[in-house]
Amino acid sequence: MTVSTHKIDGVVKATYTITFSAAPALNETIVIVSHASLSKTYTAKGSETAGSLQFNRASTAAAAATSLKACINNAAGHVATIHVADDGAGTLTLTQETAAGSHADGINIR
Repeated sequence: MTVSTHKIDGVVKATYTITFSAAPALNETIVIVSHASLSKTYTAKGSETAGSLQFNRASTAAAAATSLKACINNAAGHVATIHVADDGAGTLTLTQETAAGSHADGINIR
């Protein structure tokens, strides 16, 4: 995973890339903390339950990444604080959503 900053619409925003090289192990977790200190734990399971932040570990890295995106975008996840782009091949790019002039730090993944 990598962290970088980019200027988007004149505002510097932190981005983070999550790349799945394979399907994650059952019960493996990803903790994401937004710039506003909103911390959520996403857990790999046998099926997706987005409202419970459980993503489908699936049989492929691409499918697992797409399921994680659905959980992050769910109302129970980081829906309004982090934007997620999915390349369809197992890589998610997370970009913090902040007001104009906000700081560039903020996405923390454990």
